Amino acid sequence: MSREVDEQHVCVLCGISGDGEGEGEDEEMSRFKPSDNFTSWNLLGAGDSLCASCERIFTNQNYRRKSWVRSNGLAEFHKPKEMLPLLINPPEPPFYLYITASGQKQTYLQLFRKGANMNQNAFWIADEDAGLLHVLPPRISELEAFAREAYEKLGQKKWKLIHGAPAHDWKQREICERIAQLRGDPLWQLVVRLV
Repeated sequence: MSREVDEQHVCVLCGISGDGEGEGEDEEMSRFKPSDNFTSWNLLGAGDSLCASCERIFTNQNYRRKSWVRSNGLAEFHKPKEMLPLLINPPEPPFYLYITASGQKQTYLQLFRKGANMNQNAFWIADEDAGLLHVLPPRISELEAFAREAYEKLGQKKWKLIHGAPAHDWKQREICERIAQLRGDPLWQLVVRLV
């Protein structure tokens, strides 16, 4: 009796292809079987399976609920505010960074389609609300410094930094004008949320 050759399967997260379902702990790929209330189909790539590494990530709810950095195959989970220093000084490549807001969406899935970051000077992160964002650490440092200054000078109200300052705050004209220029920038909104 001859054994049929296993068909190739493709991981819906990282895109790696591999043999069909194996047996026991040597299983290379497993069928992708999300729950009935899974709504993030648009964040997946073509495929029908999960590789062993991606399956561990997909089934661990901490990847959805918490902010994290994953470097060299190891994940560290953090509070969102703890992620700002990692945007300025990212870990050694290869790495991924995800920042959560409410922990309800699975926006982090986009990172695996994009691939691991191999450069600390320019890289991609996923923000739960904004999606994929291209990060340059000097730009984050600049935005952080300005956000802290504006926060202090405008009465410690973050909504003013996100939506713009009301007329009575325009005595701080330079700050208010710069906020008006930054209002639609998702990186600005992220930095304000994290400071």
